[in-house]
Amino acid sequence: MRSKSPVLLCLLGLTSSLLASSASAEPTPSSAPQLGKGSLVKIDKGTLHFQGYEPIQTSWAEIEYIGQLSPAGHTPYAMVLAKPCQNCIEERSVQMLRLDGDKRLRFMLPGKVREPKTGSVIVESRSFYGECLPGMKDIVVSYQKDIVDKRRYKRRYRSTEPSYLVVEPQADGTIREKLNELRSLGQLAAKERQTLVAVKQKRCFEIPGKDRRITAKMMNLRPSNDEDDVEDEDAAEEKLQAKAPLPGSPDTQSAEPTVQELGVPTLSAPR
Repeated sequence: MRSKSPVLLCLLGLTSSLLASSASAEPTPSSAPQLGKGSLVKIDKGTLHFQGYEPIQTSWAEIEYIGQLSPAGHTPYAMVLAKPCQNCIEERSVQMLRLDGDKRLRFMLPGKVREPKTGSVIVESRSFYGECLPGMKDIVVSYQKDIVDKRRYKRRYRSTEPSYLVVEPQADGTIREKLNELRSLGQLAAKERQTLVAVKQKRCFEIPGKDRRITAKMMNLRPSNDEDDVEDEDAAEEKLQAKAPLPGSPDTQSAEPTVQELGVPTLSAPR
């Protein structure tokens, strides 16, 4: 049997030593991943820690990090889901805060809101953040449908009022909010389709929502429209007829109701 040459033995020994050294090598600190400025480091109870910024202390509870808006050349904004306080009965909402702790904004949690007794939907909304509309970067946009009870000519019905809210950080450090009220659900669907295209392209991201019931009747903060004015006129006419005296009664001449009796607010005359 022929013996191996000294050159071959040398090569085999060199290969073995290289394999052993590579297997036992430890990663150097420079090879560990580094967090960029503004990255979330940790959430410690109500305090949020971001890389390169002072800790932000809040009274919030059940905090869940969503993401960030990063306007070019300006301080980023973080968005989280959180309850406003410890041991409170309020639902979580969307909290938006600048990483230097200077600006904070609060949004209603998206999803369906139902009446406590009937379970019927009175508000339905979806919210997104990122580059979610053409020509607009680093925004929050919320599409909402308010289902309200109305009355016209003594007939009650339910009406859906569509709108969308755009929130955009500005170069001067302020936050611009614009509510756009639409005339039809078709307009709302067309606008929402633009956002869903950006979601598919991973330029825009949806904020998780939740279906829930309210514990009290929500206020309708929308301005009155023509149909509301008609309802007020109908109610005033009914009160007039109820207060009108019978023909031949002694109060016929002085029975005309005053404005205060009708319950209509008045403005005092200037002095």
